[in-house]
Amino acid sequence: GRSVIVVGPDLKLHQCGLPKEMALELFKPFVMRKLVEHGHAPNIKSAKRVVERGRGEVWDVLEEVVQGHPVLLNRAPTLHRLGIQAFDVVLIEGSAIQIHPLVCAAFNADFDGDQMAVHVPLSEQSQREARELMMANNNLLSPASGEPIVAPTKDMVVGLYYLTLERDGMVGEGRAFGSFEEVMIARDLGMVDLHAKVRVRVTDEDFPEPPVAAGVTYGWSELFPTTVGRIILNSVLPKRLRFYNAILDKTKVKGLVADCMLAPIHAVFPGDAQRLPDLGARFRETAEMVDRLKDIGFRYATVSGITMAISDIHIPLEKRRIVSEADEETNRADRNFNRGLIT
Repeated sequence: GRSVIVVGPDLKLHQCGLPKEMALELFKPFVMRKLVEHGHAPNIKSAKRVVERGRGEVWDVLEEVVQGHPVLLNRAPTLHRLGIQAFDVVLIEGSAIQIHPLVCAAFNADFDGDQMAVHVPLSEQSQREARELMMANNNLLSPASGEPIVAPTKDMVVGLYYLTLERDGMVGEGRAFGSFEEVMIARDLGMVDLHAKVRVRVTDEDFPEPPVAAGVTYGWSELFPTTVGRIILNSVLPKRLRFYNAILDKTKVKGLVADCMLAPIHAVFPGDAQRLPDLGARFRETAEMVDRLKDIGFRYATVSGITMAISDIHIPLEKRRIVSEADEETNRADRNFNRGLIT
């Protein structure tokens, strides 16, 4: 199959949205076999007619068939290994393929008319290889550099930046809380603003190391300064990570993903073989974390209402001089070419 790609903001990292009609054509042999098994058709020939008529039970069987059967998505040109990856199928209406916004970097894809091809692995062995080796949530690192290739960008970074901002004079500034839960209740009741500076107590059950604020390390059960938004951010991070108490920009978001993913890898190098099987779990945990970061990034980018006007774009005072000098240089080159001085 082949179709134009669009963004699927509600997908998980390992999922892609496949149009129902396309999926039915791709999985037709599997659907026909299931129709016979379930007694909806006496033989394969009759099952084919049932599929072509598009009866209601066909779509129910299709839902059953695609469960646990990954497909491969490929965007040309395939310049590196991550140009073709495996995904679980989510059946959707429409004609366009939906892909997760965080896999765009690996595919070098954008949503201005790009097309992608869909391939269905047929044998059980090829399906197993696709699931174990090619699933998007198992390919989080760039083969070229070893850095994370899956990290929130664009609108998601705007939302995370807005969420972690710190502003003076906001409602609830200076209030102290005994736990994160108290902060969230106060936030829901409108008693503290998202960007308000508050003080909160944490214990060693919440984080692996004491929190840091403005370069100062605070002891367990000690009130330390942060903001409501940063508490919301840390509530979606794995508990094994330290408390992130800073404004998140693009670089820091990528560093956060690297911290979640790479820390356990370094820990096994000294020879602790018992921890090696845990690496797959760490990668799955990272994939779940970036999905949560994507969700709150989009949410707070929407809540922020950030936009851009033409008045925000300042024209340099020296623009006219620069353009004039460039025009003169172009005219000089034209004159020299006409005289035969340059070729």
